Amino acid sequence: MELASFDDLGVFEAWREAVGILPESVTYKEQSAGCTRVLSASTNYAGVFLRLVAFSETPGHDGGGAL
Repeated sequence: MELASFDDLGVFEAWREAVGILPESVTYKEQSAGCTRVLSASTNYAGVFLRLVAFSETPGHDGGGAL
């Protein structure tokens, strides 16, 4: 099962805590030339493989392309 959140990393953190995923298990990446932050983590919860993923705009990024 995958739970995805957009534009609010706090939602990801709330779910991460609720299902007992350790903070050090979270991976951080950027995509779209650094415009978007991506957090992800996974666990087995109540017999179900659960993947959490969150997407958020990188602060201070104007969304413009490379010069």
